[in-house]
Amino acid sequence: MLQLVVSFSLYDFGIISSNKEVTCNFSFTNNSSNKFIIHNVITTCGCTVPVWNRKPIASNTRDSISVKFKSNYTGVSHKTIIIEGNCKQKIELKIRTSICN
Repeated sequence: MLQLVVSFSLYDFGIISSNKEVTCNFSFTNNSSNKFIIHNVITTCGCTVPVWNRKPIASNTRDSISVKFKSNYTGVSHKTIIIEGNCKQKIELKIRTSICN
């Protein structure tokens, strides 16, 4: 059975300025004996852009997904990133920030 262990599933950027681009990395480990293949990464908004390794992730190997966020509005923002791969579980990551002028 594939098991992907994520180091943390929520990243808080804190307070950022409007129109500022910020990036975070979500690290994970493939703790199974099979390769893990990320088929797709879905975000809840076009202001959130994931970048990931398109190659299979070998058993007992660490990797990461980079997430860029840029917003042109102010207020509190919560975004969800969903990893779909060759396992039954969908891995859900979250980012949040407070955006000011």
